[in-house]
Amino acid sequence: TLLMPTFTSSSFYMDGGHQINKAFRPFDIRSPEIWVGAVPAAFMQRPGVRRSVHPTHSVAGVGPLADTCLCDHRENDPPTGRRSPFGKLVGHKGKMVWFGPGLACTTFFHFLEDEMDLPCLKPAICRVKRADGRVESVWVPKHLPGHREFYRNPGEETKMYRRLIQDGLEIRKT
Repeated sequence: TLLMPTFTSSSFYMDGGHQINKAFRPFDIRSPEIWVGAVPAAFMQRPGVRRSVHPTHSVAGVGPLADTCLCDHRENDPPTGRRSPFGKLVGHKGKMVWFGPGLACTTFFHFLEDEMDLPCLKPAICRVKRADGRVESVWVPKHLPGHREFYRNPGEETKMYRRLIQDGLEIRKT
């Protein structure tokens, strides 16, 4: 099973204020518009690829566990909570692979924040375009506003990575 992020910019209210984002578009599960790169965009166009319905942190997948990893990821769930593909990654002992970017950009860290119920996670309101063309608002709890120390490059030098490596995280480079 192969999963890839297909994130979008559909939130317009987060952390107590309106978001001004030129890339904003209501989430449309049928749209190929994503902001995480050309490789996931091309992957999403392949036959048999499915996509979760989360308005900001959707994930596309193909393979025997794709349905299992994607079907519980609801539009009004926390983006990276236990029912998300990030939570399913843990349950299925999955592995993450990066092509190009440094490790600081891993969204999986937000799963750990969700698990620890950190106060930095705040609700968001997102816009979703339905199949009939209507656009509706969706409340998303435990969204991911703000900046984290682990966003810096190189990520391996941040407090989060140093602690995870100390606790047994394996990082292999090829």
